Amino acid sequence: MATELNFRTWLERVEDNPFDEWTKERMANEMPHTYFKGYLPLALVFLQGRFVDLGFENLGLSSQEHRKIMSAFGRTGVCIPGTQLRMRFAYPHAEIEPIDGSESATLPSWWKEGVLVIND
Repeated sequence: MATELNFRTWLERVEDNPFDEWTKERMANEMPHTYFKGYLPLALVFLQGRFVDLGFENLGLSSQEHRKIMSAFGRTGVCIPGTQLRMRFAYPHAEIEPIDGSESATLPSWWKEGVLVIND
């Protein structure tokens, strides 16, 4: 008998919890303050560090564009321009994965300007 897997993203799990709206919003706003586990593709190796602030709030996006990027990052991933890759928050870290067509947003071409990486 086949079992259907119910894939739920981190953001969906937060939204389904009985937290108050203030708490849910704070949890979602902390997603870009993360780290990347494992090996990264050469073009993204600059993200390797103990702490990465992806700085989405520093990109000069409209509030609607910012919400769209944050939602995509916490769900099925946000496309990385110039690559066939996406980044996705998978609590407590972020993942770099191949795109699969489920992504709902793409980072702007200048996204790297907002990134802060702290390492040893």
